[in-house]
Parts: sequence; C-alpha cells; structure tokens
Amino acid sequence: MASLRRVANGDAEVPKPLEVLIVSERPDHLHPLVRILNSSSARVFASFTIRQAQQIFSSQSVDVVFCDEHLADGSYRELFFSISFGQSAPSFVLLLRIGEWEEYLGAMRLGVLDVLRCPLQPPEVEAALARAVTRKQQLGAAREAGKSARVAADGPSAQDLLFEQLLERAAAALGRTTAAADATHLSPKPDDRRPTVVRKGVA
Repeated sequence: MASLRRVANGDAEVPKPLEVLIVSERPDHLHPLVRILNSSSARVFASFTIRQAQQIFSSQSVDVVFCDEHLADGSYRELFFSISFGQSAPSFVLLLRIGEWEEYLGAMRLGVLDVLRCPLQPPEVEAALARAVTRKQQLGAAREAGKSARVAADGPSAQDLLFEQLLERAAAALGRTTAAADATHLSPKPDDRRPTVVRKGVA
C-alpha cells in the first residue's frame, strides 16, 4: 500500500488550498474526518503510521496534521517532535479517543494547535482549520517582515548616514579653511617701511 493516498477533492485545482494530512489507522476516525474536510477547499491525504507520515513530509508541504494519540509504530509525540520545528512546521491537531484531561494539558504544553475528542463534530474541525489558516497567515507575515528587516540591514544604517554627513561637513569646513589660508599666503603683505619725507629747503 502506498504511503501517500489522495482521499478528497479529486483532481480539482483550488487556489492555495490547505494541505491536510490525517494520520490514523482507525476507520471510525479517518472516514468522518474526510467527509467533514470534503466540504472545505483543503487537499486531504492520509497515512496510517508515523513512518508513512514522515515520508510524506520529506516529499511535500503539509499545512495541517490531524493525528491519533496512538498508532501502530508509536505515539503522536514522536511525529510531533519530528515535524514541528522550522519555518515549514505544520499546525498539529491531536485526536483523542478517550479525551483524558491530563493528555489534553500535556499536548497543549507541547505546542499542538488543538485537541479534538472523538467522535468528531464538524464545527470543531472547521474551527481547527480556521485557526490553522490564521497561523499560516501570521507565519507568512512574519517571514515577509524578516525579509524586509534583512534587506534594510544590508543598506546603510541611520548611524552610517549621519557619520557620512559629519565627514562631508568636516571636509567642507577644512576646504574653506585651506582656501582662506592659501588666499592669505598669495596676497602681498603690507610694507611696514614708511617713506622718509624730505622737505625742500631744509638742509
């Protein structure tokens, strides 16, 4: 069985759809979730083990993960820690079958986007998708702001511009002083010797 299976929306192209991965080996979790997501513009894929999910992440972008608490080859924590760091980290939604409060708190402390209790309800899934969209937009805005900051940092800073202006002013002042000194040096000096007045008829 292939590690990646398209399960919703056929081949219809939707502008910038969310890429959603369901990681579950339970048909009673997978099928209802696919039916709910079918009404959205998301592109939905499914994997049945953590290893299959990791293979998917190595080959394509994923925006949202819906993952069971326990799978055949490990816990959701293993998948979460392997994919939830870096700029392309997806939003992670944990699916709890029992919904114990301690597990809920532990998952939220890890940094999952949401925790949903099965059986799933459409409003809860739609709310989780809305939060994922908001998070994606915020991350995109943060990346753009970071790029703008790096571009600004590559150009001259305000301090550099001020220093250049001070240098230009100092050079201009030095030029004026030098020109004045040259003018003084080239102009004839006044003759301090005074002429002797000789009066006629005076021996």
